[in-house]
Amino acid sequence: MKKLTLDEIKAMSAADVVDGLRKRKFSLLQSMGFRKLRAEMNFTGFVCWALIALTGLKKEVSPEPHKMNLESKGRKRIIKILRKAAPCTLKGYLPDNEHGTVFGFNHPSLGEILRFIYICVESIHNKINLFPVNLPWYEAIMPIVNELEEIGIYVMPVITPSTRRKMAKKANAETMAVVDDLSKSLMTLYQNRCADFISSGNNIWVAPTATRQRTVFKSVGCSSERIAIEPQTMTLLALTLYRKKIRDCSFQVIGVVPPEAFRKGLNLFKVYKMGVGDSIPFDLAIAEAREMLHCGGSRFEFDFLSRISRTVYSLGGASIIAPELPREP
Repeated sequence: MKKLTLDEIKAMSAADVVDGLRKRKFSLLQSMGFRKLRAEMNFTGFVCWALIALTGLKKEVSPEPHKMNLESKGRKRIIKILRKAAPCTLKGYLPDNEHGTVFGFNHPSLGEILRFIYICVESIHNKINLFPVNLPWYEAIMPIVNELEEIGIYVMPVITPSTRRKMAKKANAETMAVVDDLSKSLMTLYQNRCADFISSGNNIWVAPTATRQRTVFKSVGCSSERIAIEPQTMTLLALTLYRKKIRDCSFQVIGVVPPEAFRKGLNLFKVYKMGVGDSIPFDLAIAEAREMLHCGGSRFEFDFLSRISRTVYSLGGASIIAPELPREP
């Protein structure tokens, strides 16, 4: 793949960047000097590629976008494989409606993403699903993006705050200026895609933490409204849809409880517990997104994570709601 200069990256639009990544013309991470970040996702990328190779989906990709062949052999194989490799139980029922839905979930590992893909492919037949994907992971799965779309899974690259912090430890000011501009343009493109998906009656899946985080709340202070929750992912998404004049949608809470002694990775062949929590109508989401708490965060962000916590608790995951307080000496 071609190595781009910083000036070349600066001159590209976000759409051109995504198109170039999809076609494997270049690697942004390698071009900007973040080879280690790219290498960290090699195993995950290989597992995903091998999964697609086993299904035979590469032979069934249709040139017609947004059209899924529900009877394709590849689709049936991926359901069968994920049922064994990424097992999960789902408590409750996913919403079955015509309008778009934003699914928000706690994100303790990479493993729940595989389980959500299984749920989407196996149970959600009439809609396509959009996932924001951290740039290192997106580059790792570039070879199978078309095949994922064939089964209704669409991904958009973003640069999360945690990845940005990792980059800042390695890069100089000039590189980080490019990273920050790129991050903003990719986020704008992602938000536009979210609006397109919701206005078309499709689904968005997003983790409020915007990164892997072992507990639902980052700290006890966040869980008690003393410290603002950052980032304000659900709030910003609600306000984005409102600015785009989209009203006919809802926000759906999903709780995730990973297996005992889980790791941050895929946790293959281990059972996850998942639960469908509250459905929040758009009017309530907007009202709460506009209401600020004394700590400076929005009411909606706190309410959404609180609803996730209640769902997680009902699944037996009380220990992953908030970090344990240190014991007194």
